[in-house]
Amino acid sequence: MVRSQFVGEEETAERAVSALNKLLVFDQAVIMDTYVDGIMDSLKGLIQNVAQTAVSLADASGRLNATAELAGQAVQGIAAANLSLWLLGLAYGMIALAIGAFTGRPGVTRAVTFGLALLAWLITGFAPIFSWLDAPSAISPFTWYLAENPLLLTWNAGQLWLGLTILIFLWLAVRVFERRNLSTEQTVVPKIAARRARRASRPNPRATWLLTRVHLKSIWDRRKSIWGWIGGFAFVLLATFAAWPSVSQDVTAFENVINALPKEVFAIFGMTNPSALTTSAGFVSSRIYQSIGPIMIIVFGVGAVSTLVAKEETSGVLDMILSNPVRRRAVIVEKAMAVAALVAVIALALTLITIAADALWETGLTLPHIVAANVGLGLLGLCFAGLALALWSLQEASAPAMRTTVVIATVTYFLNGLGSLVGALEPFRALSPFYWYLGDTPPLAKGFEPAYLLLLAVALSGIWVAARRFETRDLAV
Repeated sequence: MVRSQFVGEEETAERAVSALNKLLVFDQAVIMDTYVDGIMDSLKGLIQNVAQTAVSLADASGRLNATAELAGQAVQGIAAANLSLWLLGLAYGMIALAIGAFTGRPGVTRAVTFGLALLAWLITGFAPIFSWLDAPSAISPFTWYLAENPLLLTWNAGQLWLGLTILIFLWLAVRVFERRNLSTEQTVVPKIAARRARRASRPNPRATWLLTRVHLKSIWDRRKSIWGWIGGFAFVLLATFAAWPSVSQDVTAFENVINALPKEVFAIFGMTNPSALTTSAGFVSSRIYQSIGPIMIIVFGVGAVSTLVAKEETSGVLDMILSNPVRRRAVIVEKAMAVAALVAVIALALTLITIAADALWETGLTLPHIVAANVGLGLLGLCFAGLALALWSLQEASAPAMRTTVVIATVTYFLNGLGSLVGALEPFRALSPFYWYLGDTPPLAKGFEPAYLLLLAVALSGIWVAARRFETRDLAV
């Protein structure tokens, strides 16, 4: 009985173990199924994330390649644009080298080169308006530089033409210099040399009175280059007058073009009131009295000071002048008088040309406004000439004074234009000589302004400072 009881307990234990094993297997199966499902879900999510990341990386790679391609094009465009600009400057540098090798005169070289550059620039600018300028425009270096936009098309044929121009004038300069007589500083061209010799041996009584005073001698030294400057001013003025009839035929369309452009574009060029361009006074003033003209008259005035005073000091000419019984102060005053007389000649020529052009093209300008505009332009040039003279007297070297004057002129020019649009610069516009001359009204649309007296005051103050400082200046340093 005990045995049967033991056997029954053993069977019961086996059944319990079997049931326990089944339970463990079931639990294991449930656990494994749950775990595997979790792993599969995680794996699916990981695969989806990897796929999305791959798609994003592919899209980013495509954008990066496109950006890199655009960046490469932009870099090439910037390099091409700067190369074109460098070639343009070098081309005119070689032209100046050839002219200088032939004439041997720095003043004539600068005047002729600047005149040629201005003429080419105007021809390129007015060619779309006047069909008869198409042929001259085709040989203009500015056309080669601007015809194809180097920022977009990168390398172009215009750069080849500029390079060819550089080589031609470099070869010409070398050939001319090889025939140059360094003892006489003249080019050995038989016919020209003989003509110069005959002219030098022939007395000219009419010019002797120009050699009796310092200021008259200074005027005599600039007697040739002044005509080149007058010709440059006249060409700009007449070209602007000639363009007005075409513009006046459809003023509305021209006004729409002006309104479509941002005001900053006009402000950079000194035109703070773009709507005035639709009038004859505003249109004519835009070139010769607001943008190009002021720059030209300042370059002429500062260049005259540099040539007649600063360079004569470095070359020793001032020492020779002061060896005569003249006061130092009188020399500076007479040099300033010479610069003022030369500027006055340009202003007078512009006045006469403007009067004639107004009668020819019937622009309706008034005589008081014409006179006032040209007097103001001359005073602007004298203002910076006086400033250059004062800076020269305050510094031991002449070159830094001229550079400083150019920097001041550039800063005040943009200060006047941008000051009309930028609130932070508006209070400082009153410090700009360009604001004293231009204001917000075209010069040909207004008469004499009280601010013109400020231009005269700066010029006279510069002369006074230079005269006082020159009394104690050591010319040997």
